[in-house]
Order: sequence, then C-alpha cells, then structure tokens
Amino acid sequence: MNKPIFVLLLFLLATFCTAQEPQWELVTDKYWVTSLAVDPTDSQVIYIDGYYKTIDGGATWDTIGTGLKVFGALIIDEDNPQRLWAGGHGSPDIGIAKSINGGLNWFKSDSGIAWGPHGYEILGMEIDRTRNILYAYDNIMPVYKSTNGGSNWESISTLELPAGTDLAIDEDDGALYFATDGVWKKELNNEEWILVNTGLPQNNFGQYFAGQVSAVNGSNTLYCTSFNTAGPGSRLYKSYNKGENWFPLELVVTRPTQLIVSNTDTNIVIVSSEMAFFPDSVTGGVYISYNGGKSWESFTSGLPSTPILISAHSMFYHKTSNTIYAHLSLSYSNSNTYGIYKLTLDIPTSIYQKTILVESFALLQNYPNPFNSNTVIQYKLTKPTNLKLIIYDIQGKEVITLINKTQQPGSYSIRWNGQNSNNNSVTGGVYFYRLLTGRETLIRKMVYIP
Repeated sequence: MNKPIFVLLLFLLATFCTAQEPQWELVTDKYWVTSLAVDPTDSQVIYIDGYYKTIDGGATWDTIGTGLKVFGALIIDEDNPQRLWAGGHGSPDIGIAKSINGGLNWFKSDSGIAWGPHGYEILGMEIDRTRNILYAYDNIMPVYKSTNGGSNWESISTLELPAGTDLAIDEDDGALYFATDGVWKKELNNEEWILVNTGLPQNNFGQYFAGQVSAVNGSNTLYCTSFNTAGPGSRLYKSYNKGENWFPLELVVTRPTQLIVSNTDTNIVIVSSEMAFFPDSVTGGVYISYNGGKSWESFTSGLPSTPILISAHSMFYHKTSNTIYAHLSLSYSNSNTYGIYKLTLDIPTSIYQKTILVESFALLQNYPNPFNSNTVIQYKLTKPTNLKLIIYDIQGKEVITLINKTQQPGSYSIRWNGQNSNNNSVTGGVYFYRLLTGRETLIRKMVYIP
C-alpha cells in the first residue's frame, strides 16, 4: 500500500474508532418543552408537544397542531411515523388527540376515557407494538387500553389501583408494570393487578413510592425509581425476576422524569431527573449506564459552560442513532438558560466485539470493519423468522433495506457495497445495521471509508 494512503487510513481509523466523551449539541433554545418525540426512521424530524415540528434537525421549525387542544404525552407509531398521539392537561372537550399526517392535523381520539371536574390529565401513553395495543394512564381511572388505534378506550383498572406516574410494557409476554405506591403488575390475560414491592423501601408511614418503571423486553429484568430512605431523592432499583424481588443500585436522583432501557442493547440504561431542593447531595440531569446500572456517567461537555445545576424535564431516546434528546434547564451563578440538546452515545468497543444473541436470532460484527468497497454482514436464525435488515446513517436516517422477508433457521450472510436505495455511493463515516423482527431488534456499528 502507498505510504501516504496508509498514513491517511490510520488517521481515519483513529478518528472513527477512538472513544471520545459524548458532547451535548444544542437543537433549539426557542421553546419550553413539555414533551418531545423523534421520528424513529429519521432523526432530523422532531416534534415538540405536537405544536412544533422540524424536518432538518432543528435548524428551522414549523407551527403545526391544527385541532390539538392538549399537551403532555406525545408518542409516534414506529410502524407508521406519520401517526402520532398526544394527550395531557386539556379540558373536558378533548383528552387524547391523534394525527395521521405527521402532526399537521389532529382529531379527538378518546372515546371511553372518563373526565373529572378539572378535565383530563393524561399522564402518558405507551404502545405494545407486538400486539398493536395502545395504553394510556391518567389521574382518574387510571389505566386504559385501546385495540383500534385510540378510537375507543376501555378501563383496565381495578378499585384498589391508585393513579400513578409511569407505565411499562414487557412486549415479550405483554405484562404491564405501573409505578404508583410501589409497582403494580398485570399479566396480559389477567384482569387482576398485583403489588410486586418486595425489596422496595417504605417511608416512616409504611408507604411505597415508585416514580418511573421500565421493562427489558425479552428478559425478566425491570428497573424502577423509588423512595430513598437514606436521604433525599429517589434510588434506582433493579429486578431480575419480573418484579418479584428488587435490589438497590447506586444511582440516586432527585425528581426522576424518565427511565429508559435501550432495546438494542439492554445494558444501556438512561435516567433523567429534575433538580429539586438538595443541590449539595443530589443533582439532576441525565445519567447513563453502559453496564446494566452498575456504574453511571453524566456529561456536561458541549453545554455553554459547566452549570451549577441541571434539570432534565423531558427526554427521548432515539435508538437507531443511539442519541438522547433532552430538554435541559441550566442554572448558573447569575443566570438560567434552557433548550433542547442531543447527546450521541459512544458505545464501548467491547460491546460490538461479541456475538449478540437473543431468543430467535444472532447478529455478528460485519467484516471487514472498517471497509472501503464492500462488507459482509452475518446473522443466525434459530426459528422461522420474518425479518428486516436495514442500514442507517449516523443521523438515524434509513439508507437502504437489504432484507425484508421470512427466512428459515440457519446461518446467513449478505454483502453491502456502500450504496443507498438509489444505487448511489454513500459518504464515508459511521453507519449502523439493524436486524429486527416484530418484537426483537439488534443493532451494530460499522465504519465506511470510501
């Protein structure tokens, strides 16, 4: 190989492969945000409260939301990103709204949901993608489900179930976990809700409090934030047996706002928190664990300067591009600022050097990697599987679908030549390849050097 080319190649390899501290990037500081969502197929498309939308990553924003009278919860259908639902603190006139055209227009979609003297307070919504069931929770019933895209809702609550703050779905078996006075669990085909609080702390009055809960699909693992008996804030707890027992982790935060576990790498756990009244002992912000909650990191690099306090009011994890979007309030000695920031995580190399195995398939690291003409992607199936293999760029935008069909058990390989769906060569950089079925998904990183 020509020496200058060899030196250049080494430089590029060092640039792409050396781990650097993730840095926050400002998306916009124009709006105060209650909820945000990012298109799962294109990270340049971002929604704020259903009222504002950008299609260029935040450079420009359009006012949308005709017919929308609520704000708060905001979710996107991963199978059809043009379909969204919004709910929150509205009026008796409307509690949940739905859009089928990317948020441009909204219509009432809450038949069956009760309302009280102060109107609706829809606290959140979730989708069981495997079974096409939509769930919503509010301050009254408090849990509802819809099997027809939100057109009609039915309460699945019982008299003893109190209002809560978060709902998690284990898409493997359809079980629900509801954070309220502890954690309540409901099996898919069982009307009963049961408390699963063993190991969670109680306050001086014998009460349990759970703020956020998240289920790891395809495993028995759960996470929740709960009352911290040793001091202020909430501690993170983990269960390895679907909530039967809980064990404390080291992370303590003030007011947890969201708890997310990546379904592309279940070792990645993300917790966001608002700052409260204890700046000397517990801080707010966004905390990331790459090892299932054993250790945690929090980053300030890229912010205007190191703030005294950070509050994360809302958060969205874009799993394809491995990017966290968060609305942050930054407090300094004599000023306060806020804005939507994004943080692209740098996954430790060791995660990508092993075969990742789930219930029905395994995904191997491509070879060669980095590559400059073509590369081979290998995977293994343990049962007949309807799957897709998709390439994404670093922004999370789909480049090309390499496979979309049902295949029988066995070992397979496919080549990618660095071209997009229009047969044009892509630019050099980091790309991701994602293998997914109806309820399982795996993702790996590769580097293209043309």
